[in-house]
Amino acid sequence: MSAEVARGGQEQVERGPDGRFPTRRERLRQEVREDLKRSARDLLVPHSTGELSLRAVARDVGIAPSGIYRYFASRQELVAAVAADAFSSAAAALHASAVAHDGLDLTSQALAMAHAYRRWCLSHRAEFSLMFGTDTFASDGGPVPDPSQLHEFFAAPLVHFARCVRAGVVDTGAAALQWGSPLVAELEEMRRDQDGLDEQQVGVLLSGWASFHGYVSLEVYGPLSWFYADLDTAWDAHARGTLRAMGYRGVADAVLPEDAGPTPP
Repeated sequence: MSAEVARGGQEQVERGPDGRFPTRRERLRQEVREDLKRSARDLLVPHSTGELSLRAVARDVGIAPSGIYRYFASRQELVAAVAADAFSSAAAALHASAVAHDGLDLTSQALAMAHAYRRWCLSHRAEFSLMFGTDTFASDGGPVPDPSQLHEFFAAPLVHFARCVRAGVVDTGAAALQWGSPLVAELEEMRRDQDGLDEQQVGVLLSGWASFHGYVSLEVYGPLSWFYADLDTAWDAHARGTLRAMGYRGVADAVLPEDAGPTPP
């Protein structure tokens, strides 16, 4: 949303979702929240979430430790907010890949998007751990990602895959990756996000991206370097193999643009 000049002032501010300009107090509150998230993100780079000190965050921002609770109810809520920003950053990287490579054939676009995901993950290892670490979003009733974050994160792959299916570039009926029937009902909400895909097709997409994600996870946390000297070539082979398993045509001829290549860890 573009910034506008609030009535009676020179400062450029953005209208809120309700169409009105935020008050000065609301703007200051949001600025402190952003400062707290920035500090927490910087402090989390060399540490785990359990080691994050709210006192250190408060000292960095210049407020009393107790003041943090005016903006975040707990350390877990602060960490979850930082993770939410990371989801948005990863989503932006996937969307940027889709826009930058729109002139390529669809299979090459899919390959470039897979490489873009790896690039982002290797360049944002701390954020990756926040997004998918068990101590950020608990599985026992604790905080979970907002559904809108997950939809934003997966929007570019979903839209692109739907284009490929409609264009006949992907044949999910022949895909080696299939989604088990007991889980089909779980895909209904995602299927509604993109008209034209059935549950089986969305299942193939999720299976493929689960393969991308699992492989990248091993690379982010280190074990793959035990087995491969050339991680870039190994990743490209895995990405192409996964696309074939998803039913993509023309994988052997897919071209990887120079700007979609690896980012050094």
